[in-house]
Amino acid sequence: VTESPAGKKKASPRPAPPAVATVSRLLATCPDLAVPPPPPALGVLALFVQGDDAEAGEQRAKLRDLAGASPAGRALYRDYVRAERRGVLEILEDFSRCAPTLAALLDAAPWLRPRPYSIATEGGGAGIGLCVARAFVETPRKRKVPGVASGWLCELREGDRAWIAVRRGEFRPPAPERPLVLVGPGTGVAPMRAFGRSRR
Repeated sequence: VTESPAGKKKASPRPAPPAVATVSRLLATCPDLAVPPPPPALGVLALFVQGDDAEAGEQRAKLRDLAGASPAGRALYRDYVRAERRGVLEILEDFSRCAPTLAALLDAAPWLRPRPYSIATEGGGAGIGLCVARAFVETPRKRKVPGVASGWLCELREGDRAWIAVRRGEFRPPAPERPLVLVGPGTGVAPMRAFGRSRR
């Protein structure tokens, strides 16, 4: 996020994709195919519906409706995409006649964003520990949608690699002889666990 001259925050431009990468690596590390795309992205996908038969025409028209600014289009987008948390991948499964190019797919999908997690181990140790619960969101139609980052982390196995960046925290525990009362409203148990383990 950057600051505009008027002091208002605006979204930063997308980072450039890697200069050299395989298609599989590009799709695995750049677009977020599981989060809802913005309405204009569905207008991009409508351009790549293949065929002139009735089914293709119906899918093309529905994608254009989802991308539209009319009250009906906004309601359709809210109910089908936003409330049900449908990402580009699921949308392409539903719109089987849509076959975007790689460039169009990258243009339509939101970019992956870093997911911050609190570290659950004390500083100065041999590694970094996390406390991660696999998240699921239940939609109005009772679909269980897994969290992107938590689901991926829970699938990792010993020897797998992950790209991480560590940011210095703002919390500093008091002197060891002083008692601790730990309250974690919204931050989870991870930093509380780290502080507790530092007293061992």
